[in-house]
Amino acid sequence: MQVRSIQLGELIGAQRGEVVVCIPVYGGYERFVDCLESVLAHTPAGLRILVCDDASPDLRLRQHVYERERESTVSLQLLYMRRQLNVGFPANVNAAFASSAPADVVVLNSDCLLAEGWLEGLREAACANCATATATALTNHGTIVSVPERDVPCPTLPDSWSFDDAAAAVRSQSLRLRPRLPTAIGHCIYVRRSALELAGEFDLAFSPGYGEEVDFSQRCLHAGLCHVAADEVLVFHHGGGSFARDGRP
Repeated sequence: MQVRSIQLGELIGAQRGEVVVCIPVYGGYERFVDCLESVLAHTPAGLRILVCDDASPDLRLRQHVYERERESTVSLQLLYMRRQLNVGFPANVNAAFASSAPADVVVLNSDCLLAEGWLEGLREAACANCATATATALTNHGTIVSVPERDVPCPTLPDSWSFDDAAAAVRSQSLRLRPRLPTAIGHCIYVRRSALELAGEFDLAFSPGYGEEVDFSQRCLHAGLCHVAADEVLVFHHGGGSFARDGRP
């Protein structure tokens, strides 16, 4: 696996029709390590994974990224972009949008875990309709896309389920209805480039971060686009880890 450090504003060479997986991170080292390992294990070969480090105080994050180059045989391109100063989630993700142009972007919180088929399902849901702006994965901890109970986010799965088993059950039993949502939910969002070009990036008024995806989603709706749930994809979300420093949000 190739690991490359990129500068702020540098284009990574993606093409229209491709997808880049962006992991914005600040602190939460252990959660980030688990997240990155699940991405590397379950993401199709040949894709670019962009780690956007928002001046994390724990420098082990960068060390772990570069250790993966020596240890991994996965055929992915791992890109690492670190800011000198902390700017907050919206600005950090906007940098990923810019560097990944003109590709689509998956924004994945650094406290999530993935399972087999996650990207394929997410992309299929996002691209099934040309008017779709975003597709959001189901999760244990994600307000209106929470399972098994909608609007009841929970930090764990039911006791009888492992995450891999639950994700496989969702994938095999889903009717793939792709129900429409009033907004994308921020733990794991497939964002189509056409939506970014039409509605613009995240508004920095929401820095350091909360509600930026809702504002973006409403601008997409105003432009005639829609948002869907990728109801064949389950992502495990710890919750609160993307902004954590030493375990505290």
